[in-house]
Amino acid sequence: MADFIDSPIEYCKQCGQSLVPLKMIHVKRPCKECGQSFYIFELGENGQGMRIREGDQPIIPAGVIRLSLDFTQANGKFTREGISWFAQMLFFQDQASTPEELSLTLDKYHDYAISVWESSPLIEELDLNSEAGWIEFGNRLQENQNSPEWWAGWVLKGISQVRENLEKGNLEDAIWAMNILTNSRAMLIFKQVLEKTVWSGYMISNLKNVLKIWQDNKDNSDEEFWQKTFWENSIVLSQVFSFPVILLEDKAYVGGKKIDDKGGNLVDFILANNLSENTVLVEIKTPKTPLLGSLYRGGVHNISSEITGALLQVSNYKDSLIKDYHRLKSESDKSFYAFNPQCLVIAGTWQNEVINQDQKKSFELFRNGLKDVQIITYDELFRKIEILIDLLEGKKI
Repeated sequence: MADFIDSPIEYCKQCGQSLVPLKMIHVKRPCKECGQSFYIFELGENGQGMRIREGDQPIIPAGVIRLSLDFTQANGKFTREGISWFAQMLFFQDQASTPEELSLTLDKYHDYAISVWESSPLIEELDLNSEAGWIEFGNRLQENQNSPEWWAGWVLKGISQVRENLEKGNLEDAIWAMNILTNSRAMLIFKQVLEKTVWSGYMISNLKNVLKIWQDNKDNSDEEFWQKTFWENSIVLSQVFSFPVILLEDKAYVGGKKIDDKGGNLVDFILANNLSENTVLVEIKTPKTPLLGSLYRGGVHNISSEITGALLQVSNYKDSLIKDYHRLKSESDKSFYAFNPQCLVIAGTWQNEVINQDQKKSFELFRNGLKDVQIITYDELFRKIEILIDLLEGKKI
């Protein structure tokens, strides 16, 4: 227990308990033997929580509880009501309870904004005691208008305008400046505390909406519909690969025109590895595209002509891209490479067609034996989205 106690350490000579508050959550309890109060932590029933006896005064030392919507920064979890309380605390802390306290509130807002600047990487290697340093800091703020530092600057500006107008007796202008200050402070709090959590919630909601599109359109055989869906929800395509990807273009020309300028190949999507910038070619079919053909013999099933056609098609696109790569890159304003590009075909629905053991074996042997093209079915792809949602919501998988 001594590790948790502030120095100097003092103990009651009669009961042996600490007379000094602990660094952890604990209770203050009157000693029945000597009448003094001592400080103690006792585990609750079954080793859970803390035991509080009649007459105990619970004590929570400053800094012991870390409140944050970021699980990596907090040491506890909020209830739904707790989140509302936390938001209320964030926006209303340091707010004046009487008009006479306004100046003190402005001082606290000022200190908060300055602390944001002082801890900012934007001031690294700058001498803020010089005019040149402040000019460079101003330039950096202009380049980072989506940052907490930018809104801290607006808070400071609002405080200055409120005080200036109050001193001059310009009440209407002071109210206007206070409105700017309040909104700027709210944005600063949002950027520092809430944005990451709000974005996470938005992403989960977006993923659930994509999942609903799939559930409502499993029988949709309109290829254009699915191309548009993937274009508007590129995160779905990103779940296929083990590396980060970005969407470069849809209906992309990858070469193949003849000498008379006729023909040409248009792939449904070109993705790129976000780090290496190597390209990935994606051919989109529909959930209704058949995966298997007729039974060949001995439980072996043929692959459908639609799938083999899609494989040849995307392979042809790859060949065209590699041959015309240097010309295409010179004519494009986007950075990409064509180092033996990966190819992907999205087609069919596993659960509707690949049912028995022979069908599963035939399909898996075929696609796992492919060297240059990956095949994924729609239900496999959207199952990945379901798993991602569960991970983001903290559910066990």
